[in-house]
Amino acid sequence: MMEDDSYFYPNNQQGPSSNTGRWIVFATVTALAIILTLAMLSITTAENYLYAIFGILPMIAFLLYAAYKWAQGRSIAPTDIQEDDKIFNHMRRHALPAEHVGDLDMYRCPDCGLSFELSNAVVVDDKVVNCPFCNTRLYIE
Repeated sequence: MMEDDSYFYPNNQQGPSSNTGRWIVFATVTALAIILTLAMLSITTAENYLYAIFGILPMIAFLLYAAYKWAQGRSIAPTDIQEDDKIFNHMRRHALPAEHVGDLDMYRCPDCGLSFELSNAVVVDDKVVNCPFCNTRLYIE
């Protein structure tokens, strides 16, 4: 799925502003990248073109991409901190997420597929239990 670069900025409805200084830096980086690429290709021997093409040129392309996004005033890789915290919380507990079954106090283990009542599970940590059937660590949400 491709991103369309349309982000929601709650404090600024028009998006982040880019200033002229950023575009000057981008133009300078672009000029240096072109000069570096031409110098590299003129100095490099034919045996080392493979290293130059697959080693240095991708780094230059990423540098230009990062400088362009920065000049626009956008972040290079926007992230959702709340989603990251939720994922890291699961990782810190080293447990699989247990699937809640219906309106009862029952959960299903994703490892063995068997359902169990929460009262039958062995409590390991806060919101972490062991499956009574396969002894897998499960995270209870």
